[in-house]
Amino acid sequence: MPETGAARVRRPIRCAHGREVACVFVFFADDRLHALIDFGAGDLEFHSNPIEHRSIVELLATHRRETASPSGDARPSGRQLYRLLLQQAWPRLARRHIEVMAFSAQGPVALDSIAFATLYDGEHWLIEKTAVIQNEVPIDRRQDGPSATGRVAAFGVSKAIAGFDALPNVPRELEE
Repeated sequence: MPETGAARVRRPIRCAHGREVACVFVFFADDRLHALIDFGAGDLEFHSNPIEHRSIVELLATHRRETASPSGDARPSGRQLYRLLLQQAWPRLARRHIEVMAFSAQGPVALDSIAFATLYDGEHWLIEKTAVIQNEVPIDRRQDGPSATGRVAAFGVSKAIAGFDALPNVPRELEE
């Protein structure tokens, strides 16, 4: 008979392709940006960094602007977000050979607007190091409301990475 209720996972989380996944829950509370990382098997890691509400709102707005603009440079804001969310956890993520990171963001600020693939460690975008899955909040639930410009920022990787095959058509598809 199958177990019911909240059963504790006893093994690492793996995606359909067998790659190990880390689930990252991001939220803002009490002037702190929090990241709870679930490795599966009851293995959790929690990081919390101070940042004022006004500062995180400004950082998110800057990062949105920089990633949406073809001439923008999202490295500085992407680096700040990386430091706040992943820098402390990255050594462990790398040791565990995490190949997929699944993000979910909640809170009173527009954390769901972070393109987590564009977190930047000073040398590489996160998407260059691991596959990224992002939980999207329906646009009608966003605090900002729908975009009046009808523009979208799209990201992709054409190189082989984390055991996935190269996708040489990605640059062309992003242009179309």
